[in-house]
Amino acid sequence: MPRQGRFLLINGTRDHRWRQVLEEALTPLGSLQTGDEREAIKLVLQQSYDFVIVDATAVKNVPLLVSRIRVQRPNARVIVATASPTWRRARQAFQAGATDYVRKSLDREEILFTLQATLGKTPPPWPP
Repeated sequence: MPRQGRFLLINGTRDHRWRQVLEEALTPLGSLQTGDEREAIKLVLQQSYDFVIVDATAVKNVPLLVSRIRVQRPNARVIVATASPTWRRARQAFQAGATDYVRKSLDREEILFTLQATLGKTPPPWPP
């Protein structure tokens, strides 16, 4: 039997619906743990995750958090999810070490497809 994945969502209290849909989409792949921006580094240090999803709407400084995660876990796959993607924010996220930058969706199949594709990606080299 294949190993069940471990996934971490860094979010706040703003978007409970998206968190719920994300958790339902990830159920076939493994389990989702959640935490907020203040807990992110502690959680990353406690356990290795298949990927860390950073909800850009709930984090004050996305590039800083992404780079801090990558400093602690150089091989981490970090996905930045946002409701309003822009090229500037995407570039900042990738420069900070993000593996993927995606639009938040409430479609379980779309979420599952996107996250499965990210599982196949190698994180960018760290440090840059």
